[in-house]
Amino acid sequence: MLQSAEVLVLKKIPFRESSLVVSGISPDDGRIDFVMKGAQTVGAKKFPVIDIFRQVRIDFHPVSDGMPSVYSAESITAFDAIGSHAGNYMLACELGKFALDNSSPQLPCPELCGAMVFVLGALGGSGDAIPTAGQCRLLVRLAYLNENGLLPEALNADAGKNEMQQRLMAVLLEAAQGDMPLPPLTEDYWQQLEEWSGQLCRFHGLKMP
Repeated sequence: MLQSAEVLVLKKIPFRESSLVVSGISPDDGRIDFVMKGAQTVGAKKFPVIDIFRQVRIDFHPVSDGMPSVYSAESITAFDAIGSHAGNYMLACELGKFALDNSSPQLPCPELCGAMVFVLGALGGSGDAIPTAGQCRLLVRLAYLNENGLLPEALNADAGKNEMQQRLMAVLLEAAQGDMPLPPLTEDYWQQLEEWSGQLCRFHGLKMP
């Protein structure tokens, strides 16, 4: 039976003469690896749909072993503008590697996908303000940690401080999905949050770029 999936493409490898081995993450299906035949073929009336940092909808027949072959792909959103800025492109590659390395097949990851889409859009210049590299790392990490139940419930023994920290965490998680602007924190505090999120990821054994 033919199945469909929405995929954020984060990696592609040339395969044989004109095909690609593609890896990405899907809100409903987690990590997806597939073969796209003829994806490297370019002509006057044929343009590549599959490329890194693009959201696509694919149709495929599931297989019990190995990677499925995709029969059709339709573009949803392209973040191609990221390629015009070397620093943003390298950061996007780093975040994409984190997302791929720590995602599993058939384990839905809508929060991680939402954070990646928001960050890629911002790095491509589609938002009002571009988050810093540290903010981008923080938002993607928090989305992953929250989705997998790895964020600590109590961050501070003091009840008042803990309530404020929990409120801040809720705001950051909403900001990671593009649902509200980033809070006006100091540069030092942003750095502390980024370092804390990295320590938490390493504590839980996540693969870090």
